Amino acid sequence: MKRVLSWLVLSVLLSVGMASAQDAAPFVFDPTGWGASPFALGAFLTLVIATVKRGVEQSALKKYGQLLSSPWLWRGFALLLGVGMAFGLAGAQYGAALTVYGLVSPWSVLAFGAASALIAMGYRDFLKGALGWVSQARPTTPAPLPAASEGEIVPPPELSGGYGSGDETLK
Repeated sequence: MKRVLSWLVLSVLLSVGMASAQDAAPFVFDPTGWGASPFALGAFLTLVIATVKRGVEQSALKKYGQLLSSPWLWRGFALLLGVGMAFGLAGAQYGAALTVYGLVSPWSVLAFGAASALIAMGYRDFLKGALGWVSQARPTTPAPLPAASEGEIVPPPELSGGYGSGDETLK
């Protein structure tokens, strides 16, 4: 484990050194990239929706003690936000027009917003699945049970700290 960690630290230091030796332009806020491709706007929408969703769910959890949201609510919010951002980008002359099948201006912008919303939902599902695969618990061997003396019955150990024990609190 120490060897893996040392290689990881060494590779991070090496990549930081190589990146700092490159001539790179400073970070520029450029919405023209979002208007150039529905994939770029979809990636940005994924981040915006995740931020808003987390804030709403945290406040609902504090207020009601449980989550009260529906997945269709967030899909509708993604569609509304995608179309709204596409019309905003098109109005600011940053592109955001999906000209397929000869669509004209308002319909091409609507198609761009809908496509970017669908892509954002796909990004979210992909990230959720990929992170779920990565974070799966590895199977472990069960702890040995204490030895019982002759004629004595040893009850199974109590489960503590896991879900389903009845005394967990949500934070």
